Amino acid sequence: MLIKYLFTLLLLAVFTSNAYCAKKPNFAVATSHHLATSEALAVLEQGGSAADAAVVTQLLLTLVEPQSSGIGGGAFALFWDNKKTQLSSYDGRETAPLNAQENYFFDANNKPLQWSFTTVRGAKSVGVPGTLALIKKMHDKHGKLDWNDLLDRIIKIADKGYKLDKKIYRNLVFAQKNGLNKTYKVAYNFYFQNNKPKPIGTIIKNPAFAKTLKTIQTSGIQAFYGGSIAQDILTAMQNSPQQAKIGQALSIDDFKKYQMKIRPAICHAYRSWKVCGMGPPSSGALTVGQILSILNNFDMKKIGFSAEAIHLFSEASKLAYADRALYMADSDFVKMPTQGLLNSNYLQQRAKLISLQKTLETPVLAGIPPNNINHKLTADEQPEQPSTSHFNIVDSTGNIISMTTTIEQGFGSGIMVGGFMLNNELTDFSFKSELNGKKIANRVEGGKRPRSSMSPSIIFNDKNQPILTIGSPGGSRIIEYVASSIIAILDWNMPLKKALDLGHFANRNHNITELEANSNSLVFAQQLKKLGHKIAIVAMQSGLTAILINADGSLITAVDRRRE
Repeated sequence: MLIKYLFTLLLLAVFTSNAYCAKKPNFAVATSHHLATSEALAVLEQGGSAADAAVVTQLLLTLVEPQSSGIGGGAFALFWDNKKTQLSSYDGRETAPLNAQENYFFDANNKPLQWSFTTVRGAKSVGVPGTLALIKKMHDKHGKLDWNDLLDRIIKIADKGYKLDKKIYRNLVFAQKNGLNKTYKVAYNFYFQNNKPKPIGTIIKNPAFAKTLKTIQTSGIQAFYGGSIAQDILTAMQNSPQQAKIGQALSIDDFKKYQMKIRPAICHAYRSWKVCGMGPPSSGALTVGQILSILNNFDMKKIGFSAEAIHLFSEASKLAYADRALYMADSDFVKMPTQGLLNSNYLQQRAKLISLQKTLETPVLAGIPPNNINHKLTADEQPEQPSTSHFNIVDSTGNIISMTTTIEQGFGSGIMVGGFMLNNELTDFSFKSELNGKKIANRVEGGKRPRSSMSPSIIFNDKNQPILTIGSPGGSRIIEYVASSIIAILDWNMPLKKALDLGHFANRNHNITELEANSNSLVFAQQLKKLGHKIAIVAMQSGLTAILINADGSLITAVDRRRE
């Protein structure tokens, strides 16, 4: 295989004393934090596999990026087994309590809660975390190094401490203004002093997390899924604000019955390439796939980066997000026309709705894909928060991991236990269960996984050789960050770093087309307005990381700097 002949690694992203992309002869790492990158690199140098490196990356991010991910959250990962030429996807998404009902997010008057930073924190927002189960299963199947030895690396760092950086500090300032207050005593006392975030450069030691990892070493992950750690989580939730409705709260049985699931990856053709990603309960692969497949009907290479390209991308996004809102949810609970949504004839007909002269009026209605099951459903519009992280790993044998990991909002639910933050992922469900007498696919149900936009992706050439692994944080814009970057890399032949730094543009089937502030997309604003686009200039903080595999076997790594 191509990957077996890796000779050089070009380092294209270096940020102020922080190395986010590792430089070694025959393997590569791209993460959102320099400590995670260096630890993953050390594991690979020791002869570890991509799965080994993913374990230390995720556990270290739990420490140094507590606002974005951790073992208190959920994740999706793609794993390319180079020897078997086999791609699999790992679903470590959080689940609702088994006793949860459709009125889970209703108020005392039996009305759906209004979304706010306050209402989405607290105990009722926490789902059963799946990230730990994911990295353990991936390690069981593909790891080379001893599990406990990998955990020892993180225990040492937790005990020794790390410097609180600008990114955590900025997120603490924002979180304090948006619901992370003294009522969340453990987290507040850990990260704040004198009613302010601890200063940049403060050494943060986390003996509680070291203790958690030691418990996992001695008792296995069963301690987390039904044992002492699970009980500690439940106790912390019971002592926190915003309790779930009586009879619907998380229980020890929810932890014991949690299942990390290995699912088939969702793949689709884009010109001569095959783009693969995570299927339901993530909407990532399907929506990225729809955008790209609709744009298959236009010569994006010839059009280049231009007002016309942004117009076409925005129109394709409207059509794809319309289908996403109506059909996409946890397919274990909702019958989805998965194959129909990527049917080339269907998407060709959807593409015919796009005019080069004017923009589509919004909201665009969902289409009717082939093999559609008449659910009598209605669309929902539930905000997703962007506190997420993505990393990519290529090991010396050519195995690849593309993994997106999250706790939802910055610092999740606000509840800290065992040295890690608990997610508030259940707020990705629709707070409404129905509209105008029709059920919403992404409504709360017991044991269900909320819909996600996470889009870990691996792209293959026409010889089924991997050429790119990519992903990003960013809430529901993740889909567009990933899709537009794929176009920039494949159609426009942009160097990897330039493609990730390209000014963002987005339209999630809203009445505005968003252009990234202070970016090169803004030069097209007036031309887009002439086509009928209402332009909003907004900060669009992706955190794209990618590894490109060249035809000669060399690797190029890049990370965008927006979150710094």
